[in-house]
Amino acid sequence: MRNTGFPHPSGHACVPCLSHRIEGLDAIARDGGRVALWGWGREGRAAYRAIRSRFPTLPLTLFCDAAEAAQAGTQGDSHLVIETEATGDRLS
Repeated sequence: MRNTGFPHPSGHACVPCLSHRIEGLDAIARDGGRVALWGWGREGRAAYRAIRSRFPTLPLTLFCDAAEAAQAGTQGDSHLVIETEATGDRLS
């Protein structure tokens, strides 16, 4: 019997998945859509690097806590807006 309670570790299996999602941003960038990142942990930083490698000027909003905001602010990215409060109005 196969255990389906725990997914396989991500490892290299996630790379094609992430690449596909990043390519899906073409339409968002072309249509002037908005993209937000949630948190500046390992996954948030990886998503940021992946997006910036393909779309260096795409406007991004990062929702994170104050400590993460200080770290993210060191990027020197004029197209990155950092917010420490994720209100319903801002997320809509």
